[in-house]
Amino acid sequence: MKPQFLRFILFSLLLVLPLAGAEATSDGELVGTPTPLRNVPAEVAAIADGKMVAYYMPAIRGGQTIATAMLFIPKGPAPAGGWPLVVFGHDTTGWARECAPSVYLQKPPQETMLWYLTPWVVDMLKSGMVVIAPDYEGMGPAKLGVPDTGHPYYNLLSTGRSMAYAAVAAKRALGDKLSGAWASAGLSEGGFAALAAAQYSDLAKQRDASLDYRGAAAAAPAMYRDELGAINWASIVEKSITHDLEAGFDELTFFNTEPMYIVKSAIGAGYQVNPADIFGDRLLRIYDTKIRLCLTELRAAVSQDVNEYWFENRLVNTPDKYPGLKIEALSKNPGLKAFNEENQIRGQVKLPGDILLVQGTTDSASALPTTLRLAQALLLNGTNVRLAVYDGPDHFGVIIPALPVMRAHLQKLFAKP
Repeated sequence: MKPQFLRFILFSLLLVLPLAGAEATSDGELVGTPTPLRNVPAEVAAIADGKMVAYYMPAIRGGQTIATAMLFIPKGPAPAGGWPLVVFGHDTTGWARECAPSVYLQKPPQETMLWYLTPWVVDMLKSGMVVIAPDYEGMGPAKLGVPDTGHPYYNLLSTGRSMAYAAVAAKRALGDKLSGAWASAGLSEGGFAALAAAQYSDLAKQRDASLDYRGAAAAAPAMYRDELGAINWASIVEKSITHDLEAGFDELTFFNTEPMYIVKSAIGAGYQVNPADIFGDRLLRIYDTKIRLCLTELRAAVSQDVNEYWFENRLVNTPDKYPGLKIEALSKNPGLKAFNEENQIRGQVKLPGDILLVQGTTDSASALPTTLRLAQALLLNGTNVRLAVYDGPDHFGVIIPALPVMRAHLQKLFAKP
């Protein structure tokens, strides 16, 4: 090897390896300068400026990673003392990097989506709150440095960090334009994220003493996945017995889709889970070949397969016989059971601030009994909890009727000195 080439290699290593004794970049620090966000839905763009933010956070498997978030700032000057901040968690969109809501927003306008929760974002902005919406660890634009490691779906620590350090990133981006008061909110996986933010809110204060966490508004957070699975499975079995097969196969699609993300997340976090122990042969093929699909597309793939199964023998093949998720695995498979138990809010710690839980009575994705169980656990541990139950709405149907109570709760949090 020529000496010149050897010197080139040594110089290259100096560029990519940290110097001995050098401090790592602080979690929550910005990666570059926030850039304008394109294709923001019209109802949001009319009242707010959108920025794309990248920031550092710890990776679930160790080391540091880059995360991204969408930052929405009400148009006009900041009020005296600065705006309050809501860290807003999105619902389930997928496992792969490209399933981030911010990535969807970069598609042609006719394809854009700010989740089903755009009305909540608009309402918070109109109420004078800045909103930062994390993509969560493992999801976001590749061009901003998000690694292709996958999203730690329903991982409590990862999600809590994503939310808490997003608050730090917002403060870094806006400085004194933010008051420092912040809260968390969201529905479905975002409801889980809102509570995870509460549990790990101290991480934000450790990075910026001005950040003062006030509480959460968490809708349909889908806790206690073993109990939730048992409730869904009982409904599928009942429809199989009563020959309400079309409805049964519709429920079967939901029942078999999101657990694939859970299994992928558990494996990615180091839990010992063998997918063949969790899924029957038909669902295992979908898991092996299509796990990168985002939720809408993955659900469509499952729906197609369960319907093909039904039409293969409509006299025999009922929903409860489909070779999909093995219901017993939710409570008995050691690795999956450990993941579910260790990565949910169960009242292990008293959550700071005031917590609002929102739930619709016909929600099958986050059944009422599981949210009631969560509220009880939090109350027993001393957490300040309010529960708003709406008679009739399903998982996303609760969004509009819950708007007034969500708004009032957040305004009350930020009205405190």
